[in-house]
Amino acid sequence: MFSDYPSNVFFCDDRYSLESICELKTFLLVLHSPSGAAIRSQTLRGRPGILSLIAKFVLQTPSKVEDSFHQALTGRNVVLRGCSAGGRVDAEFVSRQDVVSAGRRSLHEGFHRWTVRSYSDSFAFGVIADASWHDFIAETTSWDWPFVSDSYGQGFALVKRRGCFSLCGKKICAGNGDTTVGQDRALSVSSKALLASACEFSVVLDFSRKAVYFEVEGVRLADSFFRLEAGETYRVIVSVHEPKSSVRLL
Repeated sequence: MFSDYPSNVFFCDDRYSLESICELKTFLLVLHSPSGAAIRSQTLRGRPGILSLIAKFVLQTPSKVEDSFHQALTGRNVVLRGCSAGGRVDAEFVSRQDVVSAGRRSLHEGFHRWTVRSYSDSFAFGVIADASWHDFIAETTSWDWPFVSDSYGQGFALVKRRGCFSLCGKKICAGNGDTTVGQDRALSVSSKALLASACEFSVVLDFSRKAVYFEVEGVRLADSFFRLEAGETYRVIVSVHEPKSSVRLL
């Protein structure tokens, strides 16, 4: 009777929240127990595919974060217009903090997604931990503009430079904790193909799995998994270092 239910597909799929997967597992355990016999015989008999429908109803995908850029968390070279952040004309660049803008919402639990749209040749988009903000703004001069790149700066980012994409992450402790390593990485051929003509980008925080990753036009970038630090809160952040650079929160 239960052959229509593809449990191995749903239970291993991190597109869904860990909590909702646990709820579905609990439901199935009850359904297969002696106390669930009445449900099996009276409700499910003769209704092929109903368990898959129940699974799709119970399983939760990331919730959209309704957010806007915070003026107090916006660099001097950035102009805010509604939900958009753009580069200022004739601005002098000194530090990477000059060209960033961060969101108002700060999250520490759950399964969430921020989505932006940008047609610019150069920008950076991702998340930063609130605990890292002081270290970020303490950087007095910078040789590079993204809020994180080449192991410098803070947070996790999808970076676009003159049309070319890369993934960047802040330094983390390695081995016995005496050394730190960067988390920058090159993109695979398949990821580059997804990004080639894309204009909508998402960053997903999955606190139950302690993970952050990026999506392009709703499709996850296979190379983009980063590990979150437990107990920290995160908010969205962008870098727009050129006058023609602009990112809009959707």
